[in-house]
Amino acid sequence: MKKVLSILLSVVLLCSLCPFGTFELTANAQVTSGTCGDNLTWEYNTATATLTISGTGEMYDYEEYILGFLGYCTPWSSCSILDMETAVIESGVTSIGEYAFDYCLSLTSVTIPATVTRIADGAFYECDNLTDIYYTGTESEWNQIDISDYDNEGLTGATVHYQSVPFIPVHNHAYAAVVTPPTCGTQGYTTYTCSTCGDSYVSDYTEPTGAHNYTSTVTPPHLYRTRLYNLYLLGLRR
Repeated sequence: MKKVLSILLSVVLLCSLCPFGTFELTANAQVTSGTCGDNLTWEYNTATATLTISGTGEMYDYEEYILGFLGYCTPWSSCSILDMETAVIESGVTSIGEYAFDYCLSLTSVTIPATVTRIADGAFYECDNLTDIYYTGTESEWNQIDISDYDNEGLTGATVHYQSVPFIPVHNHAYAAVVTPPTCGTQGYTTYTCSTCGDSYVSDYTEPTGAHNYTSTVTPPHLYRTRLYNLYLLGLRR
């Protein structure tokens, strides 16, 4: 059954890439943040390939990704399902919904807080490259979580690190500058954006030039109209 579903997934992905494909998996492929519970939000960082879920309460349950065009798949599936490497679920989240991370083929590590009490069916289905679970609670607390046995091999096959969070190396920002010059009425400024993490800020403002620099365009008289006007004047004189 899983092989059949994997084949169907490949077909659906190909159709989504084809301009004449009949399936539309998402209405807006650019969305990188939103809600995933009554009091939960999500944000995907494309630069670090990291999904972060924060807030309080339960996560919504979703349909299996391969059937998402028929139902309700995760809102981050359009921007991250093939690229996501890390998922960080922050303290306050109490459940991981059905098929929340299914077919996240590049996912290697997930941080799960001690506030989680339920991990639903298929939450980590087909996460074959998931190797590390960083759990902030104790082993005893982990064993008390209601973890579904259905389609969660990706989770149960990973190594659980108790009372732990992953080490995130600090990197040196590599900012690229884009200068916006001033005009006669508006300030100029420089936008700095880090090519590694996407951090951005605006600085180095410059005052408006203040002086208009007008250019002139001469429109010559129309020869035909000039002749008619001269004839009109000649008629008046007579």
